[in-house]
Amino acid sequence: MFTLSNRSASAVAMPAVRAARGKHCLSADALAPYSATSAKLRSARRLSTSAINRCASTATDVTASFQIELVPCLSDNYAYLLHEPRAGLTAIVDPSEAGPVLETLKQRGLTLDYILNTHHHWDHVGGNEELKQQTGASVVGPFADKERIPSLDIALADGETWKFGEQDVSIMDTPGHTRGHIAFYLPGAQAVFTGDTLFALGCGRLFEGTAKQMWKSLSQLAELPPETKVCLESTRFTSRKSQCGDMLVANYY
Repeated sequence: MFTLSNRSASAVAMPAVRAARGKHCLSADALAPYSATSAKLRSARRLSTSAINRCASTATDVTASFQIELVPCLSDNYAYLLHEPRAGLTAIVDPSEAGPVLETLKQRGLTLDYILNTHHHWDHVGGNEELKQQTGASVVGPFADKERIPSLDIALADGETWKFGEQDVSIMDTPGHTRGHIAFYLPGAQAVFTGDTLFALGCGRLFEGTAKQMWKSLSQLAELPPETKVCLESTRFTSRKSQCGDMLVANYY
């Protein structure tokens, strides 16, 4: 359970459309050999901008016990600021740059304790070193990519559980976009942070992995409880419980 703090709906929805048309989107044809639902994959790419806006508007406040806030970075990336008030801990997920994160921390009166990285690409780890230097935060990332995550302190592998205050953080291997990609699943907060494995209109390009690996990764995400909020990093998150979330599950999995 958590409270979400949002910013600018229009500013968040459109980058997902651009990403789906550009470098981040894997074509349905690449996944066709691995599922009989390739036609659904193709139809998913034709989801309209209005569908993405419905996705963006599904977030609701649940409880103040755990807080998630979008932090816009670069031109079309979004980091997630996590705050666990009972333990007084704060983390940032996939900061591509330090400036917006430091400004948000200052505005909220928070101190950064952890930096969480789903994979090694610069637009997800670009803020690591400056943030660590400025705040002393520990960097948490995938064991399989431990040599490529800047300033890594805590390396976690598939199936491990890491404690963030009172929240359990389950590590899910989700290779495909990169060979060491992971997702952070917080069952208590009913949220999963998918990095570049999943986008609102598709999945990440296969820079290092295979279509078979990506399909397996997406299948794992599909097995999460339907109330799970999918925290995407180029648009606001959506819920698998929402109409748009159901469309994504039907079309991608």
